[in-house]
Amino acid sequence: MFGREIAASLSYTEINKQLWRFEKAEDGNYIIINRSANRKLDISFDSDLSVVRAVLINGTGTASTNWKIVAKGSYFSIQAATPLADKASYRFAHQANNYNSRNYPVIMETTSWENSRDSYFSFVEFDDPNPVMSDDDSQTWYIIKSNKEGYEGKCVTDIVSSALPNIKFGIDDFKEGDYSQQWKLVKKTTTSSDKRFEMVNRATGNIIQTSYSMKDGYYYTQSTQDMAESNGWLINYYGEKEYDIYGTNEDGLKRYLNATLGEEVPEEYNANTVKGSGFSWTFQKAEVSTGWEYIAKPDDWNDIIVYSEDLRIYVKGADEYTVRTLTGVMVNKDSSLPAGVYLVTVNGKTKAVVNQ
Repeated sequence: MFGREIAASLSYTEINKQLWRFEKAEDGNYIIINRSANRKLDISFDSDLSVVRAVLINGTGTASTNWKIVAKGSYFSIQAATPLADKASYRFAHQANNYNSRNYPVIMETTSWENSRDSYFSFVEFDDPNPVMSDDDSQTWYIIKSNKEGYEGKCVTDIVSSALPNIKFGIDDFKEGDYSQQWKLVKKTTTSSDKRFEMVNRATGNIIQTSYSMKDGYYYTQSTQDMAESNGWLINYYGEKEYDIYGTNEDGLKRYLNATLGEEVPEEYNANTVKGSGFSWTFQKAEVSTGWEYIAKPDDWNDIIVYSEDLRIYVKGADEYTVRTLTGVMVNKDSSLPAGVYLVTVNGKTKAVVNQ
């Protein structure tokens, strides 16, 4: 077993090498099992390095030792409950350095190293970096936030009504409950090896196309509601919930989504400098739904009043709200609307109102 940086990978083959579960043993200590091959953590003497090492046993047999987990402030010590008989003092797991090109193995040390920082460990709950794909049974809605310095809180937004015909999507400040900023990811095909997906807006049903419209030297992504009109998107993961998003359009070139405001000149893509750039995005979960809209109880609304008059919907007590059809399409809240039932959302709470 070796010390390594946390894997910045979407491949479970790589991720699982660093995932561990702890099972309580009969002696009150723990059995530690690696997810990759369901193998248990054990100890063994390495004659080449002349050290006792933490190793994974072959197969599903019984390890020679269980493990004690001892709190050390905000960290933990991992100790062999049953050390090797002829190396009884070597019981503390320790992250070794690369001395003599030994490649940072995890070894066992004596009490002399018990309180070394290299003998202290922390446990981080696994947060799967692979975004969840939505299907007919369950939809996971994401806010696609920019990680560019100075763009904190800005996210990809469907521009429902725009005087600029080339621009279909923008970068805008995050607004709680704004469905034009929420996206579900849908697999392009049912083939398991095909990782492409489409990004579908919750308010409009618009898909971010891989095709573009060029104006003034900028490539503007276009929208469609037909999956066949986009080639699908892929992502690379850079750790710490940062991704780039790219697709191949009709000219056969790979292009990356980039956050650029106003008259700024977009950066040139460089995989080595994606983190913190305009090419870096985070998929932040907004909501998981099963196709049913939550309609708030009357007492959830307090002083907010929603009513209809002369085919227009009015909200008293809130300036920021959205109005959608029952199919989720956002409509202009400031204009007359066809008669029917609409969904009004204020601060994440939704109410049905009859427009008449």
